[in-house]
Amino acid sequence: MKKHQVSYCAALVLLILSLAVPVFSQNAQPALGMTAQTSTSSQSPRDERLWKEALKIQRKSIVVDTHNDITGMMIDDGYDLGTSSVGKYHTDLARMKEGGLTAEFFSIYVDRKYAKDGGSARRALDQIDLVYRAAERYPDKMMMATSVADIRRAKKQDKIAALMGIEGGHAIENSLMALRDFYRLGVRYMTLTHNNTNDWADACCDTSRHNGLSDYGRDVVREMNRLGMFVDVSHVSDKTMSDVLDVSTAPVIASHSSARALNSHLRNIPDDLLRRIAKNGGVVMVNFYPVFIDQKALDANKERNERLKPQLDALNER
Repeated sequence: MKKHQVSYCAALVLLILSLAVPVFSQNAQPALGMTAQTSTSSQSPRDERLWKEALKIQRKSIVVDTHNDITGMMIDDGYDLGTSSVGKYHTDLARMKEGGLTAEFFSIYVDRKYAKDGGSARRALDQIDLVYRAAERYPDKMMMATSVADIRRAKKQDKIAALMGIEGGHAIENSLMALRDFYRLGVRYMTLTHNNTNDWADACCDTSRHNGLSDYGRDVVREMNRLGMFVDVSHVSDKTMSDVLDVSTAPVIASHSSARALNSHLRNIPDDLLRRIAKNGGVVMVNFYPVFIDQKALDANKERNERLKPQLDALNER
């Protein structure tokens, strides 16, 4: 399917859904830590014909979630994907199936503390193992995937295609050999930084040390291009993103970012870089986290932090 056809189908599904369900049902489960803000007086009955048409299109489509942090719960809490996590987490196999998901990129997230204390690659390897073990435990519901053909095969077999993306380039421990090994294990994208600047790339929410990408960082991008691993520019600084677009000969992705024109959070992407990503042939996936899409939520978060700071400073001085 051509790129413009994919965009059209996605837009059509969203349009039909918006017409069929003008507002969210009050019975919908809110995100953890968030309060559902709905008014029964403002709700309208959904158009069942449009709803059925939307579901029909969605069920036929290949639906890919490009970033899911549930892997952290799997490693830290011993969470089993095959059990219900309603009321605790946002992901389980039953809800993936119910939601019509075709493919899931499990985030192999490596906290910045491992960059300081050591063990970044080990942390990534342990999470990769857990994804494989989940696929082995539930072979009738999910399968490992590393290619478009695998995703299509999973769709035909009515299974979830499990893919992986590393979040935080410090996971490779400054080794192109480690990068190649992660690719061999099935990793198909790497977010160059998390919120921390690493030894070769500046992050959006940390001190700049390299004015974007270092020379080694450029080598990392080139090697990812050679391997066929997506370069993920979520979390990186604007200058790093610009440098990536200068260097990359393949389309890049932003696995979980939004538009800065609508929300000023530094995790979001400004219009000039959005246009460059489009010219590059890349794709930007919207992050649904409230402080990234709602300016009021971001402002309230900043205001709360400003109110808390004097309290924390006072306690620190005691």
